Amino acid sequence: MKNKTLSGIILMLIAAMFVAIGQLFWKISEAQINLWLIAGFIIYAGGALIMTIALRFGKLSMLQPIFSFSYIAAIFLGNIFLNEKITMQHIIAVVFIILGIICLSKGEKS
Repeated sequence: MKNKTLSGIILMLIAAMFVAIGQLFWKISEAQINLWLIAGFIIYAGGALIMTIALRFGKLSMLQPIFSFSYIAAIFLGNIFLNEKITMQHIIAVVFIILGIICLSKGEKS
């Protein structure tokens, strides 16, 4: 059972990264219909599909909060690829997101 839950967690983290990358591509597209926008939709859809698969491996109440990792990924992707500044407010938000994920998923058993 533990391996099944771990598989769900890993898949949910991958899904979160796909969604964050898809959104990054949307931003890069500047809301114009171009390859960046299309690629963003495809990658985002891939993330949604992976998330759906991940939900087969554990409880929704445990796996869905892990998807919040997409917010953390977006902060760092924005910094790396769009030169967006990471502020103390962002760092505090990341800490709260991580604490929330831990609190909501701690002790859950599939």
